[in-house]
Amino acid sequence: MKASLLVLAGKQKDRQIPLPGTLFVIGRDPLCHLRPHSSLVSRRHCAIACWGGRVLVRDLKSANGTFLNNEKITQQVEVQDGDVLSVGDLRFTFQISRDPSSPQSDLRKDLVLWLMGESDDSDVLDPGVTTAMIDVADLDMEATASDSAEAPAPKNTGSKNLSAGKYLKDYLDT
Repeated sequence: MKASLLVLAGKQKDRQIPLPGTLFVIGRDPLCHLRPHSSLVSRRHCAIACWGGRVLVRDLKSANGTFLNNEKITQQVEVQDGDVLSVGDLRFTFQISRDPSSPQSDLRKDLVLWLMGESDDSDVLDPGVTTAMIDVADLDMEATASDSAEAPAPKNTGSKNLSAGKYLKDYLDT
């Protein structure tokens, strides 16, 4: 499967943006894959996941919302070829092509459980390897910096970074 976004308006009209076979994040944050210079786009606006023969979109609690075919999305939504994605004042159309000659790969839950589970081996990972991570702790809370300083430290149960695990879990549960 190949998936891309086609820009529908503006200076970049008709530009094709290929989507990776993993997670693609749109927002103004420097760590996002697509960084529009628009005040209508949140720092981390929405994410697009491509795997298992499906393309999924999720709003990341953006201020102005993410729209698919002019309808605001409030949960993860599967998209189809030709669907229109609106992010702030930007509009894209999805271009999704599936190769009918390639066998449809069935994603087996038992083979990917390690991606979703809590890892106990974090201490053995090489800290010298640089990896770009997106801290999403502020996506779940509206706390200010002073509020978070007064709050008790949470138990160390995970990295609080954006990962494919939640998208993959949602995909497997459907």
